[in-house]
Amino acid sequence: MSENRFYAFRLQRRMALGTLVLSAAALGGCAVIGGNAPAITQYQLPPKPAPVYKSHTQLLCPSLRVAEPIADRGYGGTSIHYSNAPYVVESYAYHQWATAPASMLQPILIETLSDAGLFRTVLGPDAPATSSLQLNTRLIELDQHIEGKRSEIHLVIRNSLSNMIQQRQIAAQRFSVIVPSQPDPASGVIATETAVGKWSLQLTRWLRHEMRASGLCKTKAP
Repeated sequence: MSENRFYAFRLQRRMALGTLVLSAAALGGCAVIGGNAPAITQYQLPPKPAPVYKSHTQLLCPSLRVAEPIADRGYGGTSIHYSNAPYVVESYAYHQWATAPASMLQPILIETLSDAGLFRTVLGPDAPATSSLQLNTRLIELDQHIEGKRSEIHLVIRNSLSNMIQQRQIAAQRFSVIVPSQPDPASGVIATETAVGKWSLQLTRWLRHEMRASGLCKTKAP
């Protein structure tokens, strides 16, 4: 069994638990000496919300627009990055994201914040309606750090909240999440989903705290 088929087999077992959406795309027309080139396995993070943070104080805040997330240099493509030495980052040859990770964060943000019920409405970047607030997201790091038979997913994201009417930033926060995984790309993807879930939960708590302090929200009637 080839390395790629072994990882795909392990991933299929995990899919039964609903932890991952997977698609495989073969390299059409490419060949290597002795046979066809290995297939490229593509992974996608499902846009399902993390468990919503509940608060005793029920706030109703102005509408929020989720700006299109951006990524720092090196993280804007579909490569799945790993590191097995300090200051060295490489990419898996036959394992990729289906789309850029920053792009996959957008539907997760919209679904999570909509379910949280904190804002009057949660809009995407292209929605024609107006909003008083905007959430900005920047992906700083998403790597699988490998050391022997152990590895960790490192996810670092910076979020900022802006008042679009007053054209000023309300608050900003840098989130750093580390999740252990097995040292293979399929396990790293599953750990990445866990890391994104933890980040979105931390983000919801942070937004609730900042909005309560801003004085822009009303208390919902019981």
